[in-house]
Order: sequence, then structure tokens, then C-alpha cells
Amino acid sequence: MNNVNTYPLSDFSDYEVMISSILDLHDQKLLLKLYMPIVGDKVISLYQTLYSLVPEGAYESEIDKHEKIIRLMHLRSITKFMDIRNKLEAIGLLNVYYKDGLYVYSLKKPLDAESFFNNIELSTLLEYQLGHDEYENTYLEFMMRKLDVNKFENITHCFDEIYSIEPSENIYLSQASFNNINNGIVIDNKTFDYNRFMILLSANDVIQNEYFSDEKFINQVKRYSFLYQLTPEEMKDVIILSINENKEVLYDEIPRNARRKYDEKGQKLGVVPKPIVKASSSIDDKLVRYLESASPNEFVKNKSGIALTSTEIDMFDRLLRDTNIGVGVLNVLIGYILEKEDLNGEIPSYNYFLKIINAWKRASVKSTSDAISYVSNKDKSSKNRSSRKTQRGVPDWYGEYANKQSKKSEVASPISHDKTKLDDIDLEELKNFFNPNNKE
Repeated sequence: MNNVNTYPLSDFSDYEVMISSILDLHDQKLLLKLYMPIVGDKVISLYQTLYSLVPEGAYESEIDKHEKIIRLMHLRSITKFMDIRNKLEAIGLLNVYYKDGLYVYSLKKPLDAESFFNNIELSTLLEYQLGHDEYENTYLEFMMRKLDVNKFENITHCFDEIYSIEPSENIYLSQASFNNINNGIVIDNKTFDYNRFMILLSANDVIQNEYFSDEKFINQVKRYSFLYQLTPEEMKDVIILSINENKEVLYDEIPRNARRKYDEKGQKLGVVPKPIVKASSSIDDKLVRYLESASPNEFVKNKSGIALTSTEIDMFDRLLRDTNIGVGVLNVLIGYILEKEDLNGEIPSYNYFLKIINAWKRASVKSTSDAISYVSNKDKSSKNRSSRKTQRGVPDWYGEYANKQSKKSEVASPISHDKTKLDDIDLEELKNFFNPNNKE
């Protein structure tokens, strides 16, 4: 141990911190429950302090003096820092590099639970520190599940099996989904030309070919091209910015770079691509299909005439992932809030939406139709209005459109025999109704 620290180190030596990826909540839990019992809280505190020195969205810190770390951690001396740093290196969470007076601290992500418990040294040390009984409890917490889902038949419905949206010829896969990731709903984004995206990205030779058939990659591409309304060319640029030197995709970077691409466009979005829907004579069905096929940004743009900011799009993406509601339900909620609340054109916070979503879940609101009916009934009961007989409950702001459409149908009877043409006109009228700039 006498030769552990052979390079000159003082309070005024320079350092730089580097990270390879973003830590999530599960990584933090691994650090606190698996690593900290072995090395102690000061070592983990050093890891978290070094990590905090890297600016958000970046992968390396500014060059600074070691006295900053000593001051932040209230350490007595550089010798105490070296002792703590050595333990962080020994446990496999830090690599240290040195050249010309500069120390580079490269933080490594904690091992996943399975790799940790399969590591003889780490698991033995953890058991020694916790004791056998507590070690067993910790092992069960991270490794054991009450049910083995591999023994069950997977009967999960795909998006395309439930919603009546015609398949598009330029979709690479009929359905893709994240495995064991709560992602709100699977977004197929049928208007996105995935084949063209593959050709554009392949031409740059910056990504491993197996990604093009990887379900997680496909869903990330379709999800964020949908939420930020990016073309195949723009999504190609997003992916190029989200890979490392080994042609590996950094999934945490995709939403961040998609957001940047959206901001570069100056928020000039809002032109709604015409959804491909089956012929239907029900205006209510068209409304449901529209709500389920429009991104939150499209919906707000057509409703208010103003596109969402990238921060607001990111918030709605989080709501979809965190609450497991469908896009249609979220759009109904957005429309209801914009219509009923005095917000002066502002979009409420994440917690504001989350509180209402939880209330809707307790009221058994599961589908877009449920949400429309719930909003309609809520309005009626709060204002003590007599119920009106309709095919399906709809909010007040839809009644105006239905009445106007009914009058038009009486006048425009010569085209009523052409069901497809009538549906196209209805759909355009529906879009115009949501855009206040197009109201008569």
C-alpha cells in the first residue's frame, strides 16, 4: 500500500471528471444499497460529488483544482481525499488517468444487480458487512421475483390490434414495443418513413447494422420523431449525435438531441399530416381517432395556434412514460384544461397534470372514449345542466362542431352518397374546429 500514490498530488493539482452515461434512479439505489455498505458513505459521497461536477447534458467537467473537491466534501486534507479516492478505484467505480500534472477521473456506472451478485469479491464483501440474514434480504430485493413471466403466455395486445388505423406501406415493422419498459403506450408513428430513415443513416456508416432491427432502437426512433414531429432526415441527424466512437447508440442522448433538433426548427410545427383512417359515419369515432393519432404538440398547435416548447413536449413525454396513459387520454386532458382553466395561455406543470391523471385513474378512465365521457359528465354535473342525448358523451367544445356539421349535412346532401369523400371533409372540418384561427 506504500506505493499506491506515486504521482504528485496537492490541493492545487488540476483535475477533470468524465462520465460515460447518465445515472438513473436505479443506479443510485445500487450505489446506496450494494456499494455503500462495503466502502462507506464518504466513498459514495465522493462518487456523487465528482458526478455533480459534470454539467447537465455534458460528459466532462471543466478543469479545476482539487481544493474545490476538498472544500465541497469538508475534508481535512488532500491525504484524506487520496484515501477515499483509492477505495473508489478499488471498488471498480473510478478509473484515474494522469498526464502533465492533470488528473482525469473517469466515473464508471455501478454493476447491475445480477453482475454484482455474480462477482465473488463484491458479493462476499457485502455479505461480510451486512451479515448473512440482511444479505439474503438484499439479494431477494434485487434478484427475486414472485412470478416467472417466462412460464406464462404473452397475450398483450399491440397498438394496431386495438385502434382502427390503416397500416402504412413505409413502416418497417408492423409493431414494435419496449420489453419490460413502461412507456405509456407503444408509438408506432405510421407517418414516419422508417425505410428512408434507415437508408439515410446507413449511408453515413456510423451505426452498427443490428440496431436497424432492434425493437428498442426502432421504438426510440418512432417515439421521438412522433413527439417532436421530426422527418427521417432530421431523425438521422439526431441518431448521429447520439452514438459513440464504437458505433453504439447512447439511448439517454436520443430524447435530448431530438429536443435540440426541435428547438433548431424554431417551433414552426403544427401542420397535421392527414391520418389514414377507415371509413366511418360516426363523427365521434373520427374525434377519437384524431385524438389518438395526434401528438400533444400537434393537438395544442391546432387547438391554440401556438406550438409547444421543447420543455413542454418533454414534460408530456414524461407523463406518458410515468403514468402509462394513452396519447388520446392525454390529449383529452390537455384540451379540457386549456378550455376550462384560466391559464392565460400557459401550460401547467408536470405535477398539475399528474394530480388530475391520478384522479382520472381512480375514476376508471382508461381509454380515450372514457376520458371524453368523463369530461362531458363532469361538466354537466358541475353546471347542473340537463343531459343531452348523444351517441357518445362528448365535451362541450365538441358540441358546437357537431351542430355545425349536422346543418352542413342537410345542405350538402348531394355528396352524402360518397361516404369516403364525406369522411375526408368531416376530418378536415374536425381539424379546423380544433384550430381557433380557422373558426368561422
